[in-house]
Amino acid sequence: MRIEISHSTHYRYGAPVSQSVQHLRLTPPSDTCQSILDWHIETPGMEKALAYNDAFGNVVHLISQGRIGDTMTITASGTVETRDNHGVIGHLPEMMPPRVYLRQTELTHPNAGIRKLASLVDQPDDVASFHKLMDKIRDQITYRVGVTEPHMAAAEVLDPGEGVCQDHAHIFIAAARHAGVPARYVSGYLFLEDDESSEAHHAWAGVLIEQLG
Repeated sequence: MRIEISHSTHYRYGAPVSQSVQHLRLTPPSDTCQSILDWHIETPGMEKALAYNDAFGNVVHLISQGRIGDTMTITASGTVETRDNHGVIGHLPEMMPPRVYLRQTELTHPNAGIRKLASLVDQPDDVASFHKLMDKIRDQITYRVGVTEPHMAAAEVLDPGEGVCQDHAHIFIAAARHAGVPARYVSGYLFLEDDESSEAHHAWAGVLIEQLG
């Protein structure tokens, strides 16, 4: 599927800004599931941006902006060709060793409920175990917009039982890591025809299964 993407972020400041430094992680990668046919970012200072890859392989544009006033817009747009690999990306060249994605963070530290979810991963080398985990989280956490914040931890969301994609992802990652399987947070876009949520960023989780990647 060929998808046209245009995403604008608007900043409104309480007072004019004389200097701003931005680290923009807004460039998607080409991999086994997608090819980036064209991509560009528009914002003041972009023409002088320093581009580099961070430790996780993300393309980052470092921009220093002066005298931007009290508003600023950043627009990322381009064309992406996607391929249906049933969610399997494969083994990609990574700077970070898999064990990095085993560490628990403030957002993924497990409680008793997450440890119980982790027990569903009875065969860590079988994708079916993670489908069971995914389905259980979907059934246990009702999708509801506006009830959580990005900084809320997985354990905070599990008991109330309501949240959005970022919360599903955090809980899945927390459970997978507790089960001893590397997992990481992924953000991007999900195309849902005739659905307002297609206009927003989406979040999901990736888990490492040795024979699949």
